[in-house]
Amino acid sequence: ARKCKFCFPALQKLRSTPISILKNEVKINLKSGQKGIILHGEDIFLYQSDGFNVNGDAVTGLFREIYNIPGVKWVSASHASLSSVASSPETVEKISKILQLGTKLHPTKSFQVGIETGSARLINKLMKGKVYPFTPEDWLDVVIEGFNILTKNHIIPCSTVILGLPGETEDDIQKTINLIKQLNKYPSLVVPIFFTPMPVSYTHLTL
Repeated sequence: ARKCKFCFPALQKLRSTPISILKNEVKINLKSGQKGIILHGEDIFLYQSDGFNVNGDAVTGLFREIYNIPGVKWVSASHASLSSVASSPETVEKISKILQLGTKLHPTKSFQVGIETGSARLINKLMKGKVYPFTPEDWLDVVIEGFNILTKNHIIPCSTVILGLPGETEDDIQKTINLIKQLNKYPSLVVPIFFTPMPVSYTHLTL
């Protein structure tokens, strides 16, 4: 949905599965012995959103309804966007309270978030939508603020950094290194991965 030029899922139209269907899927998983539910989406904070504007009521309602299904012991999410986190901190706080994070029962959970680069130039060139409603020049501040918000709400960011993006220079790499150093104070997992474009996304890349 955020139109990152190298990522096929991000090039697709955003769709939100009705909560009634999701609840049925959860019940099927419960019957098979599962006790925890991971909500999967490119950015869980864009559930039933209007474009990239977080629909806080819909997102918190989703977590509340799933967590309250009898038999569900815990709920987490696969992917989230740091831009969504930074633009709607109150939604993160409400989710944390719904899931009872920071308690003995549920000390913490983790969401996967994509840093990808510390270079505003590469953000502007390859993934401008990633930072909306902010600008590419805001990206470093968005990442740091996103980590801060998640940490305060007992959610550990598990993040990726992409090495070898098209057009990447030594200066871009150094900016990424500098950004990662600024994140040292936050409990997190940062995973470097090598750039590997999906064949279907070749036509969207400007190399």
